[in-house]
Amino acid sequence: MDDYEGQHYIHGHIFAYYPLDTSNIDMRYNFKIGMHSHNHYEINIVTKGESTHYLGEYQMNASPGCVFVIPPNVSHGFDPKHPVDFCQIVLGDAFMARYAEELKTFPGFHTLFEISPMLRHDSSEQTFLKLNEAQRAELQPLLQFALHQRGEGDHVVTGAMALAIVGLLCRYIRLQYTATVWPSPTYSLKAIVESLEYIHIHYPEKITIALLAENAHLSRATFLRYFKSICRCSPAEYLTKYRIKKAQELILNTELSFVQIAIACGFFDQAHFTKKFTQATGESPGQYRSANKRVL
Repeated sequence: MDDYEGQHYIHGHIFAYYPLDTSNIDMRYNFKIGMHSHNHYEINIVTKGESTHYLGEYQMNASPGCVFVIPPNVSHGFDPKHPVDFCQIVLGDAFMARYAEELKTFPGFHTLFEISPMLRHDSSEQTFLKLNEAQRAELQPLLQFALHQRGEGDHVVTGAMALAIVGLLCRYIRLQYTATVWPSPTYSLKAIVESLEYIHIHYPEKITIALLAENAHLSRATFLRYFKSICRCSPAEYLTKYRIKKAQELILNTELSFVQIAIACGFFDQAHFTKKFTQATGESPGQYRSANKRVL
């Protein structure tokens, strides 16, 4: 990590063909890049070489088949002493907004884009996707086809191919977790990931520890032990944090009233929502909207 000190930078426009608010797929060969960040989602699929991938202050081994999903504004990079070849898939705001409903229908979407990146910060277990040889062979034709879309108007095809590739990756990470069965040492990770996915899908509804433990086929005590060990917080704290995150998105991107947002995000009422939001962010919902509102 010492080699990255002082080298962090904000990722600029490196693509010659399409703006970063859509999607782009490129190959990076023998690529050396320091710690950087950007305001879009990025997927790195390692195809050749051995290195270390950094996400914030955390690190993990990178080898062919490793898939790293980097959320917006998260510092990341590969060890420049050990460059690798990787396929870089950029998914900008316009892509994520256009295909929002389709993406949510992919089993594993929440795990790939929201849960796995978060767990890399908090868990010592391998939480990222690692493709096997069959999966890499299945994915290769899609990547190759997408990489050749460079003509005028081909960004439409690139977007469609990116959606298909993301769909496969979501399926693969779902299979990676569901293949784990009791009494595997990593069963605890599988159980908690499935619980987190349930929270990410059903957060507007009433969710109890008893319900999550039952869905995980664990006793309440065992479930809580696993959850706190992997997520470094209680299920109630995680649920509230996620509800606040979704509320922030609605405050910035919609004209919904705070009453409507409170209901949409699973809070009891506006007063409960305002209290929890202010505790979490240091601002009331109204102050947050005034300070950060985007032009719709």
